[in-house]
Amino acid sequence: MKKIILCALLVSVSLVAADSQVARGAVVFEKKCSLCHGEKGQKTALKDSVPIAGMEAGKLARILRAYQAGNIDIDGELSKRDSIIMEHQTLELSWDDVDAVAKYVHSLK
Repeated sequence: MKKIILCALLVSVSLVAADSQVARGAVVFEKKCSLCHGEKGQKTALKDSVPIAGMEAGKLARILRAYQAGNIDIDGELSKRDSIIMEHQTLELSWDDVDAVAKYVHSLK
């Protein structure tokens, strides 16, 4: 019985932590991303791209970290201008912020 209670407690703590990370991501997204991508990730920042809402969190985190590093060609899709804008927007984000934003955007399905 103690193992069941302990497992339930651990699951509850994990869910609360995940929810707080998504909430943190929402705050960062509103400040750094919503102007170009819309309040719910529904807008496209690039001419022929798709909205980012619902994007797989791991993929988005990798893309954001690439922008932070100044990469100007991710999957052969980005122009230097777009990359410079995104580099500026992501430069001050911690890795935890990047993960939180990615999880928030994924939750916008």
